[in-house]
Amino acid sequence: MDKRTTASCPKCGGTWPVFETVVSPDTRPSVVATMRVTETSLVEEAIGQEVRRIGNSGPASAVRRFKATRRWTRHIEFDNDHTTTSSHGVKFTALVELKSSAEATLRRHFGGSEEIEEKFEEEVELSIPPYTTLEFVMDWKCIWQQGLVTGVDTTGVMIQFPFRAAVGLTFDQSTR
Repeated sequence: MDKRTTASCPKCGGTWPVFETVVSPDTRPSVVATMRVTETSLVEEAIGQEVRRIGNSGPASAVRRFKATRRWTRHIEFDNDHTTTSSHGVKFTALVELKSSAEATLRRHFGGSEEIEEKFEEEVELSIPPYTTLEFVMDWKCIWQQGLVTGVDTTGVMIQFPFRAAVGLTFDQSTR
């Protein structure tokens, strides 16, 4: 067996040594030099509808107050299908380390750990005319911050990871 044997990927053209000696993760030098987060846009995604029926069978207008409440999870998603790199010869281990560093950078940037459960509450006040039943409709939406995490390793290879982070929850309201 020739220790200099290499394999290549027919899709991306990348090459790597077949008989490369594996270095222990504890002794492997860090490949990450810098990480930068670029926020590009906020996007609202519909996540469901809630309808509440509120009636007033009396002869006078009534005011009803209630809390619109919903639990949600703050988390980050990477778009692995659109990850780009400045070099086709990036080793898989370097990619994994860059992605891991990107995830840690985003957690620090958005002030979270792996996943954080949050609770959204907003007080709502409705005026209901006499002898009327209203349907109060809440169209719930998750607010996503989209962007790119750009990493540069110690050899100058740049990699970009598109991401989206759940940063909030809201709803549009209507009555019928």
